[in-house]
Amino acid sequence: MAGSSGSFRELEDKPCSAEINLMKWSPKMDLIALITAEGEVLLHRLSWKRVWNISTSEGKAVQMAWRPDGKLLSVGYKDGAMKLFDVENGECVHTCNIGEIPTCMDWVEHEKDSNLRKDIEKQPFNVDKAELLLPPLPSLPKSGETLFSKDSSEEVDKDPKKLASLPEELNILTIGDSKGQIHVYLYGIFLCSVVKTENTDISSVVFSSDLKVMSAVVRQLHTNGDQQTILLEVYSSPLLNSRQYELSVIAKKIGTVATLMEYFQKTITLMSEAWEDILLEMDTKLTTFASEMLAAGSSVSQEFLTLLTKGTSSPELQSFLLHELTEKGLKKLGHNIENSYSSIQGLALKHLDSVIQALLFHLTELLGMAKWYDHYGILGLSEESVQGITRMLGSVMLKTRELVDVIESSLKSFKAFFQWLYSVILRLSDEPIPSYIKQSSQEDVVLVAHFLQNQLKVNQHGKFSLERVGQYFEDSELSCVSSYGNTPWTKYVADSPLLSNSPLILQHSSNTSLVTLAKCLEDKMQHAFKKLADTMSNSFQCKCNIHLVSCSLGSLFQVGQISMKASVCQSLVFSVGENSEKAFLVNLENVTDTHPLSIKATSLSFSSLPTDQQIAMSVLDVKFYDANTITVLLKERHEDGEGMTYLAQIPTHLLQDEGFIFISTSHHEDPLSNNPALNVQDVGPRLALWRRIQGFQSGSIAVSGSRKVCCNLSMSRRRVKLYDMDAEDEDDEEDEEETSKNETKDMEQNGELSFNQ
Repeated sequence: MAGSSGSFRELEDKPCSAEINLMKWSPKMDLIALITAEGEVLLHRLSWKRVWNISTSEGKAVQMAWRPDGKLLSVGYKDGAMKLFDVENGECVHTCNIGEIPTCMDWVEHEKDSNLRKDIEKQPFNVDKAELLLPPLPSLPKSGETLFSKDSSEEVDKDPKKLASLPEELNILTIGDSKGQIHVYLYGIFLCSVVKTENTDISSVVFSSDLKVMSAVVRQLHTNGDQQTILLEVYSSPLLNSRQYELSVIAKKIGTVATLMEYFQKTITLMSEAWEDILLEMDTKLTTFASEMLAAGSSVSQEFLTLLTKGTSSPELQSFLLHELTEKGLKKLGHNIENSYSSIQGLALKHLDSVIQALLFHLTELLGMAKWYDHYGILGLSEESVQGITRMLGSVMLKTRELVDVIESSLKSFKAFFQWLYSVILRLSDEPIPSYIKQSSQEDVVLVAHFLQNQLKVNQHGKFSLERVGQYFEDSELSCVSSYGNTPWTKYVADSPLLSNSPLILQHSSNTSLVTLAKCLEDKMQHAFKKLADTMSNSFQCKCNIHLVSCSLGSLFQVGQISMKASVCQSLVFSVGENSEKAFLVNLENVTDTHPLSIKATSLSFSSLPTDQQIAMSVLDVKFYDANTITVLLKERHEDGEGMTYLAQIPTHLLQDEGFIFISTSHHEDPLSNNPALNVQDVGPRLALWRRIQGFQSGSIAVSGSRKVCCNLSMSRRRVKLYDMDAEDEDDEEDEEETSKNETKDMEQNGELSFNQ
C-alpha cells in the first residue's frame, strides 16, 4: 500500500539459535545463508526451516558469496581457507587458501553478449570432446572398505564443481583480505590474479557486469591509529576484458584438472590406507627375536637359511615359531597381506591408471592452447610449464606400473615364504601336513631363499626390509629400489643427452616414492597456473583513487555495491556512523574507447517520512535491492537515542540528475562526504514504499531484488523478520477493506449512494 506503514508483507518473525554476523540471499532460490558469531554457516529457507549447517570443525567462517546460478556457496574462513559448498547437500566440492583473513566477497557474472556467442559459433576454435573420448572414472571404494567388498563403492560425481552448467560467459569471485589484496577467481576455482593495494583491508569489491571495471572500497589507517580513511579505488584490466572467452576456456579446463587431481589424491590415500603397516606386528616380533640371535652371535637371516637348507633349527627359532608367530597368527598375517596387496593393485590398475589417462588428455589440450600464443600464451599459459607437468605425470604413470610389478613379485615371495613357514610350524607341532603344502616346486624354494637373503636383513635403521610396498606411500626416497625399468632402452636413453632431455620421452624416477612424485606433480601445476595469475595481475591498472570519508576507527561503516547493465556500470552507496543523517550514492559511468571513466555522486537525506508526524530519520543500514532500487533501514532521531525503525525502498528515478555532481578522478585530499558542492537530496517525503517496524529494534538488513525478499536482523543479532518486498501486509489490506466497507455503509445511510435511479 503506497505511502503507508503497511508496505512489504511480513512473512516470519523468528528467534535465532546464535548471534548472526552476516546474511546473504541466494540469487536463484528462496534461501538465505548466515554466518554466526562462532563461525558456523547456516542455510535456511524462507520459512526459516534449516536446510543444513557447516560446523566450526571446518574452521571459523567470516565471509561468503553465492555463485550467480545459486548452485554453490563460497565461504571464507579466518585461517585464509576458501571453500565451495554444494547447496544441495552442503558438501565441500573445492578448497583453496588465500593466506589472509577474507574481509569481503562478491561473485558477479558477465552480462550476456550475443555478439560473443555469434563469434564462438562461427569459429569454435575450442571444442571440448572429453566426454565423448574419455570413459567415466570408476567409483572409488569407501574408506576402510576393501576394493572387492559388496556395496563398498562411492558413486563418482562427474561434475562436483558444477562446471557443466556454466555458460560461455565468465563469472568472477572476488575476495578482499585484511592485507589489502584482492584475489580474483574465475568461476570461483581458478586464481586469475591478485591485485595489491597499499591499504589495510578491503571493505567491498565488485566487478562491473561487462568486466571492464573493478571497484574496491578500502580502509587506510592513520598514523595515530585512532582514525581511518575510506577510499574508493577503481581498476581496469584490458587483458581480462579482451580475452574473456579464452579465460573462460582455460578456467573450465583448469577446473576439470582440479577435479581429476582430487580423485587422484583420494585414490593414493585409499592405497595408503589399504597398506596400513600390515607387517608392523611381525616386524616387531622379528626385532625382538633378532636381538636374541645377535646376543648368541647369529642373525635372523642365518637361522632361517639354516632351517631351509639343512632342515634344523635352534631352540630359540622353534620357540619363536611355535609361541610368538604361531600357526593361527601366520594364517591371519598371510590373509591380511594378500587382501591389502590385492586392494592396492586393484586401485592402481583400475582407478589410478584411469585418472592418469584423463589428466594426460586434458593436459595435452592445455599444452596445445599454450602453443597458440595469440590466444592463450599471451595470458601467461607457458608451453614449457605445461610440458613439465606432462612429463611429471609420465613419471607418475611409470611409478604406478613399477608399484604393480613390485606387488606381483612381493605376493609371490610372501606366498612361498608363508607356505614354507607354515609347513615348518606343522612339522614342529607334529601336525599332519596338507597335500597342497607338500607340492613345493624348485621355483618356490628359490623364491624363499631370495626372500630370506634379501628381506630378512636388518637395514641401517635397525628395521627389517620385510615389506617392499609400503615405502611407495612414504614421502621419502625408496629404501629398496626395484629393478623395474632397467632395460637396454633406458640405458641407451640415459647415455644420450638428446633423448634424455626430450619432452617426448617419459623419465623414470627409480629412487622416488609414488607419494613424493604426486606432490611434485601438484607443485608443478601450482607453479604453471601461478604464471597465469602473475600475468593477469600485472594487467590491472588503477584508474582513480577517491577519498570517500574520514572517520574514527570504531565507526560503523555500511556499504553496498552493485553492477549494472545500463549507462551506469557500477553504483556504490554508503553511510557512516550509527546515527548518520545522510547516505551517499556514487555512480561510475561506463567506460568505452571514446568515453573515459567518469564518476558522479550525490547524498540522500530523510528529513521525514510521509506520516502525520514530521520526525527526522538517521540511516542504520543501506543496501542495493536491485539496479533501480535502494533499500534503506531508518531510525527516528531522538535525543535519548530511542525511536521506531523503518524499512523503505528508494527508486533511483526519484533522484534528480541535476542533484549529481561530477567527481574528479585525480587524487585529492578532501573527502567526498565533506564536499561543499555535493547536493543533498531529501527523498524521505517522496517515498512511496515504507514500513514502520513495531516491537523490534532493527540493526541491519539483507535484501534480494531477484527473490523480492528482505531479512531484517535485530540489534541484538538474535532475532530476524522476513519480508516479501513485492506484497503489502495482509492485515493492512483487511483494515483498508473494512474501512472502505464502513465508509460505503455510512454513505448509503446518508442517502449519498443510490442504486435505484
